[in-house]
This record gives sequence, structure tokens and C-alpha cells, in this order.
Amino acid sequence: MIEKIKETFADKTFITIYGFDSAILGLDENETKLVYSVKKILEILEKTMTREDALEYFYFNIPGSKKDINFPTYCYDNY
Repeated sequence: MIEKIKETFADKTFITIYGFDSAILGLDENETKLVYSVKKILEILEKTMTREDALEYFYFNIPGSKKDINFPTYCYDNY
């Protein structure tokens, strides 16, 4: 997914979350930001930690880590 987005929008720079490319749902074209699935991020994290730890890690380290205008958008899709 990320490779196709980068090809289509070659003139844009995207902030990605290392290790979570498979959680990308697509692109918010209005703001040129990647959209990540929270459900998929948690599934990735749960491969190495409990659900509770995954939720804590996600909220503390991923959306809470940076408040940059170009930082990705998160889709809270039935997590």
C-alpha cells in the first residue's frame, strides 16, 4: 500500500510509523496524510504483548508521541 501511495504522490513526503506499514488503510488526500488502522496496529503489537500492554503502548507511544501537522491520521476501526 505505502509503495503505491509513494508512487502516486511522488512529490509528497509522508511520515510513516516504523514497523506498521501493513496497518496503512490509505491516504487522506485533503491533508496528504497516511491513514492507519488502530485495529491493525494493535494486532501487530499483540504478537509480542498482551492486549492491555498493546493498548497502553499504542496510546502512549504512537498517537501521543508527536503532534506534528503532518503526522498520520488514525482510524479507530472497531478495535
